[in-house]
Formats: sequence, structure tokens, C-alpha cells
Amino acid sequence: MEPAAQDCHQPIVQIKDVSFHYRDQQVIKDLNFTIKERDFVGIVGSNGAGKTTLLRMIVGLLPAAEGTIELFGQPIRKFQDWERMGYVPQKNAFNPLFPATVREVVISGLYNRKKMFRRLSRMDHQKCEDALEVMRIQDIADKRIGALSGGQQQRVFLARALINRPDLLILDEPTIGIDAET
Repeated sequence: MEPAAQDCHQPIVQIKDVSFHYRDQQVIKDLNFTIKERDFVGIVGSNGAGKTTLLRMIVGLLPAAEGTIELFGQPIRKFQDWERMGYVPQKNAFNPLFPATVREVVISGLYNRKKMFRRLSRMDHQKCEDALEVMRIQDIADKRIGALSGGQQQRVFLARALINRPDLLILDEPTIGIDAET
């Protein structure tokens, strides 16, 4: 009889006794789970069940009312290594008249919360081209983001989330507006 294989994958997200409420409405109560390296996790629930709220807490946009969230072994309030995470929100709020090209939007994913105005290297530009290729949007790289269809815009935001080759990718309803080809 062989010994059971040990799980050597490290936790990358740990949710412990997490609760959240909007004013007096409880949205999430006493939630506990762990996501380890190489896990693929889908969160399913009815509208208003708190799926987006949970994802916003994991990416640090909302604080948990109670409990703890750890990312890569660190409490979220101390976590600094945001380039290890890619995030595509349910709805990207942007001004469609803003004169940014697809390439500029994708490469903006390289700017994390600390290094906003650093100069881009040749390797940074190659990462952008790689992300454009992965999402098959090289042919629209020089078009304005506001001129694209909703599905094309979603592919741009996916490329932006992938540009850092993140260890954790958080996607909130990523297939909305995506065509069958994608």
C-alpha cells in the first residue's frame, strides 16, 4: 500500500470567518475557504448573493466587516505584491471617449499601486505583445478602446489582467459579451 500523496500546493487565498454587510443588510456571513496554487474555483449563486462583494474583498477594494483574508500567506492589509494578482471586474467603468488605444490599456496593467510612473522596458513591451497575442487582439492593438464592441473590450481587459502573468487571476463574470470565437 502506497502512502497518500501529500498536498504540496501553498494557500494563496485564505478566507476565515469573513462577514460583510451593506448598512443593515448581511451579504456574507461566516465564510471560510482556502484556494491553493493551481486551484480553479468558480463561485456560483443567485443575483445579489454576494459573489462580486466577495471578489472585491479578495482584491482589497472592500474591507471585511469581520474575519480575516490572507493573500499568499499575508493579511490583506499588509499585502503589497499586487502584481501577483490579475483582476477583471464585472463591469469596467471607463470613459469610452478617453483617447486610449488597446495597447495602452493593456500595458497599463503593468503599473501597480506603487510604481505608477516608471519607465517601460523592452521586456514590458514584449509582455504587452504577448498578452495581445494570447487574447488574439493584435489586429486591434492601435484602435481606441471606446470604438470596440463590448466583447472586444472584455478581451482587452482580460489581456490587461494577464500581462503580469499573475499567480492569481480573479474574474468577475468574464464571459459577458464574449463571442464564441474567444
